[in-house]
Amino acid sequence: MGKDNERQWIHGLASILFSLVLLIVSSGFSYRESLSGIVNSVLYYPELPVHILRQGIVSLEAWLHTKNQIIEELRNLNLENMRLRTAIRYEKTMEFANALSSNKSEALVISRPPAHWWSEIRIDKGSEDGVTVGLGVLQKGYLVGRVAAVERNFSWVELITSQTQMIPIVVEETRDLGVAIGDGRGGVWVLYLPDNKPFRNGMVISTAMVNELLIPGIPIGRIYTDRVAMLGGVKAYRLELEADLAGLYGVSVLKVRKGG
Repeated sequence: MGKDNERQWIHGLASILFSLVLLIVSSGFSYRESLSGIVNSVLYYPELPVHILRQGIVSLEAWLHTKNQIIEELRNLNLENMRLRTAIRYEKTMEFANALSSNKSEALVISRPPAHWWSEIRIDKGSEDGVTVGLGVLQKGYLVGRVAAVERNFSWVELITSQTQMIPIVVEETRDLGVAIGDGRGGVWVLYLPDNKPFRNGMVISTAMVNELLIPGIPIGRIYTDRVAMLGGVKAYRLELEADLAGLYGVSVLKVRKGG
């Protein structure tokens, strides 16, 4: 009986083991999936820095490519801007040169009162010569003042250094507008330029549009940003004139054609 009981136990255990094997085999697919999921979860964290590094490299490459594209576009825009400015300046220069050559009247300075040395001069051209109030007066192509009063045979010119003379100007390099004002002592200052612009020494100043009598683009001088003063609470840059106002002997009155 003991051997029979032992044999029965062995058979029972064998049956149980066989049943377990069948159960494992029959559900092997889900088991492998579960095992694969566990392995992936275990390996995820050790591999995480590699994934992050790879994504970072991909993002960096994309950023560098985009940056290079932007730099190239900015370079092209700057070149195009320079070409446009050059073309505009050339057109203005030619327009001014044509006006100067065909519509100027040479005049002699016949009087310059010592008490108003930096304020006015008198020239030997008047209404009979087609001179009218407001016309620009130049020395060697640079603005020195405007006609203030006209008689039959002579005219008075208010110099750009006069305290009452105000000339709208433009900074050629930036196209910012301002006003040139004389100090009555031989100096000229530029006011009302924007405070947030990077103006530099030597930038060219020329006339802005005033009216049909004083054309834009007449060169005046250059500003110097290291010579700044406050005039009436307004920041002002010193304007170095290209013309020699200390030695005015002959000038040109720049006339304007009617209808153009």
